[in-house]
Amino acid sequence: MFDEKSYSLKMDKAIEVFSKELSSLRTGRANAAMLDLIRVDVYGQQMPINQLGSITTPEPRMINIQVWDANNVTLVDSAIKKSDLGLTLFKKS
Repeated sequence: MFDEKSYSLKMDKAIEVFSKELSSLRTGRANAAMLDLIRVDVYGQQMPINQLGSITTPEPRMINIQVWDANNVTLVDSAIKKSDLGLTLFKKS
């Protein structure tokens, strides 16, 4: 039996996931949304990077992450390295 409401809900969820995936797609320009899929194991739970610091894109090919707690810098660094984004990291001391 065809249930239009259930199929509509499933399609809405599929479109939402697809648009989230598109926002993290690598193009020629830096995008803070690229980091939304990366989770960091902090304080006993998996947290997205945007909840651990501020993310800015000062230049077209640069993403700046200012981690609020200095103890989490190495955890954020290792989570980005483990991701398949292929980003090059530079730490500012």
